[in-house]
Amino acid sequence: MCLASVDYLVRKVVTFFHRSATATAVLMENQKMLEITSHKLIINVAMRWNISMDMLERYLEQQVAITAALLSTEACKNARQLDTLDSKTSLMQKKS
Repeated sequence: MCLASVDYLVRKVVTFFHRSATATAVLMENQKMLEITSHKLIINVAMRWNISMDMLERYLEQQVAITAALLSTEACKNARQLDTLDSKTSLMQKKS
């Protein structure tokens, strides 16, 4: 698994949450319920040099809440393609 493809998949998830107010609300609710620090997700921007690492670290920090939000029927109906991200998350955890 290439780090670039993991970066791409995480970016897709983060973009999904940035574009969906409902998904963001569910994510925030899950963060409170799971007692996870309620940080916003970071998206990779080409102008900032180290932002990819920040994005991946924030994803790993919020992974449980993100997974719960993606599994909720109210947050997303068409996020089946995002399921593959869980299998690739173990790679990111091994690298950090």
